[in-house]
Amino acid sequence: MFYDPQSMEIVRSASGSHIVVTGIDWPGGIFQAVVDPPGVCRLGGNPAVRSAMRGSRVHLATVRMRGLRAGVTRLRGNVLTVAANDLSGSPIGESTPRPFGAGSVTVIVGGGRHQRSSGRKSLYRTGQVIPNPSTSHYVRTRRQVNVQAVKRCSGELPCLACPHGRERGDTNFDCIFDVRDVGFIQLYLAESATGFVTSQGVQLSRSLIATQIIAMDTDGSGGLPTISDARFLSRLNFNLLRFLTRPIIRPVQHMLSGGVVSVNVSIVGQGDLAKESDLTALFAILSTSAEEGVTMTSETEATGGESIEFGPRAVMSMMNRSGPYYGNMNFHTLSPDCSIINDADFAMLPILAQNCTLSC
Repeated sequence: MFYDPQSMEIVRSASGSHIVVTGIDWPGGIFQAVVDPPGVCRLGGNPAVRSAMRGSRVHLATVRMRGLRAGVTRLRGNVLTVAANDLSGSPIGESTPRPFGAGSVTVIVGGGRHQRSSGRKSLYRTGQVIPNPSTSHYVRTRRQVNVQAVKRCSGELPCLACPHGRERGDTNFDCIFDVRDVGFIQLYLAESATGFVTSQGVQLSRSLIATQIIAMDTDGSGGLPTISDARFLSRLNFNLLRFLTRPIIRPVQHMLSGGVVSVNVSIVGQGDLAKESDLTALFAILSTSAEEGVTMTSETEATGGESIEFGPRAVMSMMNRSGPYYGNMNFHTLSPDCSIINDADFAMLPILAQNCTLSC
């Protein structure tokens, strides 16, 4: 949903969170609502398995808003995904992205009422005309959906080979990461709890491959998937969390270490891309189980990062941010200061990684 943040705002509760609550037709399950950046509200989720939202009109959520200045403005939005809770996440209804509701809602701020409009004819009424919502995020959203349509596997699932690469978070193995992957974990958990006895459960158990089990451990806790993995993946889908690449650790024994231990990790969001304005904070904990390591950790100084807390045998530091870099940090050699050797080589590539470094 898009709105003009100079004209309206989504109300916050006493705790500081935005007031967006599930509607009366929401059957329960994993629901997310995010207001970021101002002027953009993203909401949705995955209903519990064997429950559904039915009907041509459903009350998904209630968003509480208030006007900031008198005049006439407009709300608009897109439906990005409507899919069945089955193994392939079959699409429901018209192709997406598509306009939500009536497509456009004209709001008269200060008059205590609002009305729907399918075009501009109701926008120019008496009173000040407030600018329409920015289209920049709308354009980026459509571009992302179009890219995913190209990358999505067109064959039978699970897709073992992805011509354009497999995105992080892809659990149903259709090569891309979206809300369907959260639903796939929910479906797996529900069917495994009953021994895969339903017709869908039998189909799932026969088609499931080992790498999918690994992919469903989204929070990296190890072992079989749990509902925590589904919730974690849902937050990743709404850009509340980030994926971490495997850390690159350079020990003091390395010829280029300069006598310090370096830890380098990259963070990426949905589609394996990083936001240029990403403010995610990363923390590294260095520890030892050896008794002689007590003095070592207590005297550790972070030269690239900020020491936060010391324990008997561990030190926690906030990592320094560098980048974003143009290129995949996993596929290029790092220089002694853990930065890309030649940024110019990647100047024409999309941003793929924010890089964070700790040296001590």
